Amino acid sequence: MIRQINLEVLKHLKHAYKNQIKMIYIDPPYNTGSDGFVYQDDRKFTPQQLVELGMDLEEAERVLEFTANKSNSHSAWLTFIYPRLYIARELLREDGVIFISIDDNEQAQLKLLCDEVFGEENFVAELPWKGRGGGADDKNLLQNHEYILMYTKYKEQFTVGRKIKSDEKFPKFDTEKNRFYKTQLARKWGSNSKKQDRPNLFYSITTYDGIEIAPKLPDGSDGCWRWKKGRLETAILNKDIELNITTKQQAQTIQQQENANKVLTIALQQERDAVIEQQERNDEIERMATENAESVKTIIKTQPCAHTRLPQSVLDRLYK
Repeated sequence: MIRQINLEVLKHLKHAYKNQIKMIYIDPPYNTGSDGFVYQDDRKFTPQQLVELGMDLEEAERVLEFTANKSNSHSAWLTFIYPRLYIARELLREDGVIFISIDDNEQAQLKLLCDEVFGEENFVAELPWKGRGGGADDKNLLQNHEYILMYTKYKEQFTVGRKIKSDEKFPKFDTEKNRFYKTQLARKWGSNSKKQDRPNLFYSITTYDGIEIAPKLPDGSDGCWRWKKGRLETAILNKDIELNITTKQQAQTIQQQENANKVLTIALQQERDAVIEQQERNDEIERMATENAESVKTIIKTQPCAHTRLPQSVLDRLYK
């Protein structure tokens, strides 16, 4: 792990690890005027110098024009961050992802710059992030949140990690597709399950064995399917339909083994807060370790915890 954003270090990494990094997290200075940010690179970039970093001349000229059109404060910050973002993109492999922390001061500028560097089509999300403290003082509002911009190198190659459900069970296993799964009736049940209720969902399908079946209710009367014909036929082609082993007359849809929900951007905050609460307990244990060893034993016994750090725990959740 490299805990700095030195441009020369990044240039070295570009030559050694181009297209090899799966995830990058950047926490740059926010350019708030109070974060100690001073633009210290020893030169302003010319188009030719940016070409030497690996980009083409047209792209270099476009980005330099973009940074020059901003105010002096924004322009200096953008000139500082741009080559670092460009090299970060060069480091990412095709399914790679980058997370960048920022606040309101440069969020709008950073979003536009990232659209230039990574491509607007590779934007994934802007995650709201609540700070640990009371927030930045403002005459109108107390600002207690920041952002994490999330971009991929090639969005079509990237899959966001999902949150595992703890209450789902997938008891069956498909050796051909190497997946756990469970099944559900392809036929509709309960209210509006009769043919006359949904006549457009009454039709026959031909199964893998050439058997033609129609939706039948338990009393033998005509029912209806849950899906339209095109969708059900596609499921049959994909082998996502299973027949009742004994009668071979009852079709069941296969529910995938993913056993997971998509990540909610706000829900990530709850996970982060849990980690911070745990870390605060760790801090209290470390403080008390120098004051009262017996008290430490009590806390460890009643509040066991692991030394978990951010942002790794949340980043791990987002990358599959």
